[in-house]
Amino acid sequence: MRIIIKTTGSDVPEGMREMIRRRAHLALGRFANEIDRVVITLDEGASPTCQVSVRGRSLWQVLVRDEDRWPGAAAIHALDRAARDVARRFDRTIAHERNRRRSASLLAANRRTPNPTPFPVGAR
Repeated sequence: MRIIIKTTGSDVPEGMREMIRRRAHLALGRFANEIDRVVITLDEGASPTCQVSVRGRSLWQVLVRDEDRWPGAAAIHALDRAARDVARRFDRTIAHERNRRRSASLLAANRRTPNPTPFPVGAR
């Protein structure tokens, strides 16, 4: 997982860059095997904003934008929201795979077992 920090406007101090990098590892570290890169763009204009773009290895992308009085707070909020979105994406993928496997196994089980009743329902 590569973390790229870009700035527009004034330059961000190295201490803030390191804090944002640590926060990105903390928020997204558990998905590091699935994430290709994280691009964090800070804009220190009249209202500081932060945009976080998370790109996955299998060509998916999560884009989050946040605004706050302090650029560091905007980055923290945006990274936390991006982590929640990535987690939600993987929860959906895991649930979909689980349901797909379950339905495939049920179909296979129905093909193997004969009809348990010798007479059709309502034939008596």
